Amino acid sequence: MTSPTDSGMTAFIDALLAQMTLAEKLGQINLVTTNIPVNPDRIEDIRAGKIGGLLGGLVDCGFGIDGPGPLRRIQEMAVKESRLGSPLLLAEDVVHGQRSGFPIPLGVGGW
Repeated sequence: MTSPTDSGMTAFIDALLAQMTLAEKLGQINLVTTNIPVNPDRIEDIRAGKIGGLLGGLVDCGFGIDGPGPLRRIQEMAVKESRLGSPLLLAEDVVHGQRSGFPIPLGVGGW
């Protein structure tokens, strides 16, 4: 059984998907690796909805943006300057732990 909240969310999602172009839908599944040299032109791809997320090297990924907090500014750009305002998915590949050695994500995945 669905609650009113569930039906409202379903309607919101259906309306959002109806507005999206095929390129924007494909962009949402495009996860760009940031821990390799990145072309600053990727900023325009984010604004155009061609990139849905960033993976790895998130602390240092500046995409050619100078000054403090480039990742926050990239996220704000995605939300405020893209057509639909979709935030980026931010992910780290932390097989060996993030700032700690225990537990690693793989180790707790089977619990």
